[in-house]
Formats: sequence, structure tokens, C-alpha cells
Amino acid sequence: MELNTAPKAKNDIRAKELGISPQKVDKARKVMKYGSPDIQEQVQSGEKSINKAFNL
Repeated sequence: MELNTAPKAKNDIRAKELGISPQKVDKARKVMKYGSPDIQEQVQSGEKSINKAFNL
């Protein structure tokens, strides 16, 4: 049974695991959900930062 954890709590947990801010986790989730496949690939390859992709 999976706990129904709020998105903010999930971001906090993931951020702590990765050593980044919860805000950056939120931006990454949004880029991967709403960004074009090209932008997603650029972020995954490191060609484009999460912040630059988010601000497009």
C-alpha cells in the first residue's frame, strides 16, 4: 500500500536524497511532465540546465 504523500513532501524527500533544493525538484518534475521531448533530452544529457528549461 502506497502512502498518499503530498507533492511537496515528495519533493522534500527527493531533494534530500539528491542534495538539491525542493524547488529544483519541482521544476525538474514540471520540465519532464510538460516539456517537449527535445527539451527533456537536453536536460537529461546535461546540455541544458533545469532552470533554463523551466524558464523557456
